Parts: sequence; structure tokens; C-alpha cells
Amino acid sequence: MDSQVPPAASVFVQIPADHENAAMNAGYVVQWWAFALLTLAGYVYLVRREAHPLVPSSFEDDESLVPAS
Repeated sequence: MDSQVPPAASVFVQIPADHENAAMNAGYVVQWWAFALLTLAGYVYLVRREAHPLVPSSFEDDESLVPAS
């Protein structure tokens, strides 16, 4: 868009294309891909933990360690 009717206010100026901050935009891309990968890894971890629960250790089953009341 090169022009508009009615004309835009003179306080608004066009930002030149060479002034874009591509490095910041690339950082956001990396950030969101990292969030997506962490979400998938967390989901896989929770599914695996649900499918293969931890085996209780022998210390938890030993009644000799529990004080008599």
C-alpha cells in the first residue's frame, strides 16, 4: 500500500525494511520451538511414568525400621 484516502497523519512514517530486527524474531522462533519440545518431552515422561511405575525399595517394605508404638 503506497497511499491511502484520506491521507495518513504526518506523524506516522514508514519504517524502512532494512531496520527490521531479524535476530530478535529468530530468537522468538527458537524460544517457541523449545517450548514445544519441552511440552512433548514432558508428555512422554508422564506417559512413561504412568505405564511403568517405580518399584518400591526394600527399605519401605521392611517393618523392622518402623518404630513400635
